[in-house]
Amino acid sequence: MINMNSLKRVIPFAGAFLLAGTMVGCGDDNPSDPIDGGVDGAPGVIDASTGVDACAGGHGGGCVDSPFQLPEHGEFRLEQFQYAPSGTNADDDLAAQAFFFTGQNPPARSLEGTVITLRQALVDQGYVCQDFSAGNNFDNGYTAAAQAVVDTRTYLDVGANATLTNVDDGADVITLDKFLAVDDPLLATDLSASLVHDTLYRGSKDTAVNLGGQYKPGIAGSLAYPGLDLGYGKSAAGDDMADPVTGDGEPIIYMPSDFQMTTPNEDAFFAPEGLTFTKGEDLLLEYDIDQPETIGGADGYPTIIVFIGFVAAGGVDAYCLKITQGELDDGTFTVPSEVLEIIPEDPAADDALSYILFGRFTHVAWEAENLVERARLDLLGVTCLIAQDWVVNPAP
Repeated sequence: MINMNSLKRVIPFAGAFLLAGTMVGCGDDNPSDPIDGGVDGAPGVIDASTGVDACAGGHGGGCVDSPFQLPEHGEFRLEQFQYAPSGTNADDDLAAQAFFFTGQNPPARSLEGTVITLRQALVDQGYVCQDFSAGNNFDNGYTAAAQAVVDTRTYLDVGANATLTNVDDGADVITLDKFLAVDDPLLATDLSASLVHDTLYRGSKDTAVNLGGQYKPGIAGSLAYPGLDLGYGKSAAGDDMADPVTGDGEPIIYMPSDFQMTTPNEDAFFAPEGLTFTKGEDLLLEYDIDQPETIGGADGYPTIIVFIGFVAAGGVDAYCLKITQGELDDGTFTVPSEVLEIIPEDPAADDALSYILFGRFTHVAWEAENLVERARLDLLGVTCLIAQDWVVNPAP
């Protein structure tokens, strides 16, 4: 394992963000935690009131009804982030990566933080805000605690490379080359959360990606891990991406369309001083989408989730999401004033790396069926803008 104290880190503007904690399995006895395993009972336990197996009907006859209930196993990710106005000399960066592992401690981390109570009018519009400042949650940036979890893993070599192939153009293949932390820790550092992996498959940050397109994951394969065997796909917002009975489906990364900020305009959004909020007041963000998608399930697409994340000292303090299934993304996002009570008022004053993530993502989890112990593989597609800082002013 890498001793992070001896490694001079280079932390990029990167897209650590919440994956919507909306998955609740069959008979879930803790709906606040999507990782909860299901019913109060083990497979084979007969419910005396009904005379039937308490866990019958889940995958493999067990309690698990969603891959999100399984231990973490790894991910494929395409995440494009923009940190300067369109048309400037600053290039967009891309986190194109994959990794695979077993033996993580804990086996799975909650996808949710502490729920921030919002006004009912915002809840009715699909808004959710959560406080992440006190926990070590799934996929919420670089912290020492997150790296410590990564260091418990036994990473798997899945061959010389991994690939992501454009479904509409088979000649468009993003190759993810293998990098080992023992050889070069910086090359084994992912560009999304800045975590160091023992074995990381990573593509060039300059790779062109078809936004609004679909990419099929693949691996070269090894004797220990010859191929991907995935079934029972489900999105973070509850869309079935595979046949719920047979598990048959096509594991795909779904990239949201490109979008451009209009309110505030790009010059203001990307300015070094960042965004200004006022306590007690919402902030309306508006944006133009290149190809507006239906947010829930159109043409087999999973729900596209709009989000804002507040990152201080490398870790996420809070997220807000807009999850509106079955409707067109209307190009608006309200930052609820309630979240301003949670985030630091002036994080840069503490000499901390702070920035805001605003974007759109899809997340589909699949059950990895070629392992002795069942686990999940996460497929993520993200487009993200980076505001360099923020400040929260007192209420007038």
